[in-house]
Amino acid sequence: MIICSLFTMTLCAACWAGSIYLILVRRFKNKAALLRYNKLVFFLMGLNLVGCLPLLLWLAWQGSGLLLVDYLLVIATVTDILSTVGLVSFSLVSGYRSRQALPAEEQMIVILGAATHHGHVPPVLAARLDRGICCWQKQPAAKIIVTGGVVHQEKSSEAAAMAAYLIRHGIPRQQIICEETAKNTWQNLTQSAKLIGQVSPVVVVTSDFHVLRVKSYLKKLGLSWTVSGAKTPASHRPLTFVRDYLGLIRDHRYLGAGILLLLIGIAFLWI
Repeated sequence: MIICSLFTMTLCAACWAGSIYLILVRRFKNKAALLRYNKLVFFLMGLNLVGCLPLLLWLAWQGSGLLLVDYLLVIATVTDILSTVGLVSFSLVSGYRSRQALPAEEQMIVILGAATHHGHVPPVLAARLDRGICCWQKQPAAKIIVTGGVVHQEKSSEAAAMAAYLIRHGIPRQQIICEETAKNTWQNLTQSAKLIGQVSPVVVVTSDFHVLRVKSYLKKLGLSWTVSGAKTPASHRPLTFVRDYLGLIRDHRYLGAGILLLLIGIAFLWI
């Protein structure tokens, strides 16, 4: 039982560590490599959900026969339950965001950038831009801000690639404003706010998995902008969803750590 407990805890840790390692990879050789990484993350998280988590629960209930291992089992089980339930909940809420109706009216549409590949717009960013186009078609007088600088050793900015995509899909060039300095989501929003000033209403278009973080940042900035989530292509969801879920935990790490310690304390009292 002790060996089984140690093996299960190691396997659980390997699933999360492996997924974290994979989502830290920002540059992929080609589309096939990107899809392969997504499948691997999906496999690791699936193995954790249907394999490691149930086994941890059973082992923690049965006990290993060694007090130290039992304590480690409780810590591993509570941590995995909290992390996994959080990820599943995050995925369900994020998926729901893409099914919400488009905003009724807006004077300004802000489309947040994402990584490009040699100036080309990848599927995740294309979904955001398509959502932005749908918003604009309901309100053709609205201006569109595309925001994103030069990142990951690209030769041109994300905003330039996004603007070119919009123009190819029928958006007049004079309706597009390029913000080419932002390197991350926080800068996307702060730099766009400087360009917008007091104009309202404003809708921010991003990916469904990104909506919760964007809303959190908007609240910190005191901006009452609407956020619209674009549906992420299914083949790209594992990497993007896990990455943004962990990013959300990082942004609220003290709250997350407090909840984890509280639950571990309750579990120790229970046993």
